Amino acid sequence: MLATVDAMEFRVALVPLFRKEVRVSRLVLENPRADLRVAPGGRSNFGDLSSQATPAEAEADESPTSQGFSLDLRAIRVSGGVFRFENPDDSTLIRVEDVQAKASVQHEAAGPWVFTGSADGTVFLPGPADLDQTGASLPLSLDFDLEAEPDFADLEIRSGTVEWDPLVLAVAGRIENLKEPVRAVSLELTGHDVPLREVVGVLSDRADFTLPGDVQGLVEAALTVEGELGPQHSPDISGSLSIVRGGLEAEDGTLVAQDISAQFTLPHPDRVEIEFAGEVLDGPFSAEGVANLDGPGSLNLRVTGNPDLSLLHAAVELPDGVSAEGRLDTEIRITGSFRDLRSLRFRGAMSPSEVELAHPALAASVALPRGRVSLTGNGIEVTDFPVSIGTDRIVVTGELQDLSSFGLPGRTLGLRGTVRSSRLDLTKISPRTPPDPSLTYGRVAFAHLGDRRVGGLATEEAAQELRLSRPDSLLFSGALQLAIDTLIYARGQLRNVRARTEFGRSLLRVTEASFQRFGGDLWVSTNLSFGREDQEPFNLVVRARDLDAREFLRETTPAGDIVRGRLSLDLDIVGSLDGFLLPNKPALMGSGRFALTDGGIGSIPLTEALCSFMGGATVREPTVDDWSTSFIMENGRIRLADARLAGTPGDPIVGGSIGFDGGLDMLSSFEIDADNLGSYALDNLGIEDALAGRMEGRPGIVQAFVRIGGTLLAPEFIGGPEQTAGAVARGVRDEVQAEAERQIQQQRTRLQNRATGFLRGLLQGQDSAQGAPGDSLRADSLPVDSVAGDSLALDTIGVLPAPADTLRPDTTRLDSIRPDTLVPDTSGVGSSPPDTVVPDSVRPDTVPPDTMKIRENTGKG
Repeated sequence: MLATVDAMEFRVALVPLFRKEVRVSRLVLENPRADLRVAPGGRSNFGDLSSQATPAEAEADESPTSQGFSLDLRAIRVSGGVFRFENPDDSTLIRVEDVQAKASVQHEAAGPWVFTGSADGTVFLPGPADLDQTGASLPLSLDFDLEAEPDFADLEIRSGTVEWDPLVLAVAGRIENLKEPVRAVSLELTGHDVPLREVVGVLSDRADFTLPGDVQGLVEAALTVEGELGPQHSPDISGSLSIVRGGLEAEDGTLVAQDISAQFTLPHPDRVEIEFAGEVLDGPFSAEGVANLDGPGSLNLRVTGNPDLSLLHAAVELPDGVSAEGRLDTEIRITGSFRDLRSLRFRGAMSPSEVELAHPALAASVALPRGRVSLTGNGIEVTDFPVSIGTDRIVVTGELQDLSSFGLPGRTLGLRGTVRSSRLDLTKISPRTPPDPSLTYGRVAFAHLGDRRVGGLATEEAAQELRLSRPDSLLFSGALQLAIDTLIYARGQLRNVRARTEFGRSLLRVTEASFQRFGGDLWVSTNLSFGREDQEPFNLVVRARDLDAREFLRETTPAGDIVRGRLSLDLDIVGSLDGFLLPNKPALMGSGRFALTDGGIGSIPLTEALCSFMGGATVREPTVDDWSTSFIMENGRIRLADARLAGTPGDPIVGGSIGFDGGLDMLSSFEIDADNLGSYALDNLGIEDALAGRMEGRPGIVQAFVRIGGTLLAPEFIGGPEQTAGAVARGVRDEVQAEAERQIQQQRTRLQNRATGFLRGLLQGQDSAQGAPGDSLRADSLPVDSVAGDSLALDTIGVLPAPADTLRPDTTRLDSIRPDTLVPDTSGVGSSPPDTVVPDSVRPDTVPPDTMKIRENTGKG
């Protein structure tokens, strides 16, 4: 229905009624309602109201029968009106409710109509998603002095005001062709001295935001509305809005902004030119550019400023304990669609000057004395950017990419860079109290594998004490290199640290890491996957040379106070980790080799019981001049190949296995001077009939074999003949060679397949798979289509670096491998001595391992 009205009142002059004339002098409408609609193509339900009368209709109007009614209005009043206009073609919907209007009318014969009065109502504008969804309601008031032609074809606004609280505009102009569907409009709207505080108050109520303080300044407006108004036609709006003497004072009295002047110019309806200048955070600030309103809405804005960061707390709410000092010289170009904030691109630079930042999570402040941060559109780049943490200084070079991906599910930020420092003290960065010194990751991990408690805690509790936690995913993809001469942490120092890491959303790879610790050199590479599964795979390769055995084992194992001497080690492990980053015993597989020289074994229940069993005090704390052997880890046990402990009393050859729970299944052979053995020891060893021993022509020297069982804390011994010992030793070697290494290879293959998939995702980049913006950078520079998934061989891409290629389980016996065939650089760790690398001059990936190899034991004393 086009229109309805609840009541209509006419005031009729009495005297003309006697002349059979009806003269209406006053018209009153109660609750009129009008629903004006424009259909696609421009047709409307009100078009016939504005059409011109035909000649026949005009002639009928002049007939004598029409002379009995005349309109002699002197006043009009409207109460409670509702008007609605909808045009789906241009998504226009305007609804005006509770209209209250009154006007006086002047009209002379054959002269114009003059209307003087006022009107009030509430205008409802739609939300962006749905024409019928109410987005905002604004009170509207009008005062007007209008003049209309006798036939109401044209209307002139002689004067008037539009009060769209709090904006008050003066209106003047003309509307022509009122009887046509399309009207010609020419209006001038001006506003002066409108308080900016009231304008911002209305906008903040509508958009649900609050400025932190008192807004100052005035708004000036000078707008022109000109063009055609009707179905499929909208007039052009041009002109300007200005802010003068603007400012913002925080609640504590701090002047956040002052002397603000802004000009928003509309040269035509689809373009806004922006000029903004003033002082923000005690520094000059300016913004100039253009916003195009058509289509997706584009923005091209240049912003400059030099704020005092010590006033930042007055502009934004900072977390407790966070503060900033210094200045940040800024020059940025902002481009993109203001309707899609993730499409915005920022280009330019920010240069800190004596900036100092404090955060409660840091025990030392972070200083940015100088430098330049380049904004590259969708990322950030820095080159030789100095950062001071307390008294330590680091230099950062790198780039942060794909900032528009931040917070999107399944997306990561790209990160590539290097960090160099001569000294970095991590203990001065974190204010957290270090955990119990007796708790180390190695001790907790071994206790977890052995189903034991550590430090009086369950291993899960100890892991929480160490704050160990495996994340579901990482926020970044890319690569990072470290070169730090001295890295200090809670339990010691690492020197000449050189590391390269690569990471994706679900995988962390340390492809190269070398450092000096425990008096020697170490090289480490690892692959660790993340996810929501209870167990996630990992791989670890360790190469160590000439370490202090006691210091190294004290931090990494429960055996720190047992073994002494110099230790070299090759270790390759695969397995899975739980949510606390603790290894899963059934899945843990590994192989390796170690050499212990110039050392010995301290007094423990095992050596004390062996001493009693053999009747000789010399094995209570045996010395070890040289012990080199290879080993396998599988099924919760460490299996040692037979090797001689040179320099130990009796020059024993030892082999067998030790469980993570302390269980023993070892076999040892000794060369013993029978003259020094009592009958008790001879009986235990089963060699009472061998007093005339003739081993290698040495009278009195006999060979004794001892099978060691039980546990480290409660060992058990069985003496036996050589044949039994040889059978056990062969069984151990066969099991190591066949079953254990087969399982290791299977586990390695499973991890390889999974890591290959993660690597492919890393090479491809998260954004390219999900329609990232064109200027985004992949986490890796390799093109995706150049790498086939089935061609990523483990040994060629370094996903699981391992020396297994030199130890073919189907062709080589474990105890026959020469250790010098296991050159560390075959696993991609490096190729030059670490002590020749200076952080500021050499990339970490050029650091090779030491060329020293573990000495092979020939089995001779």
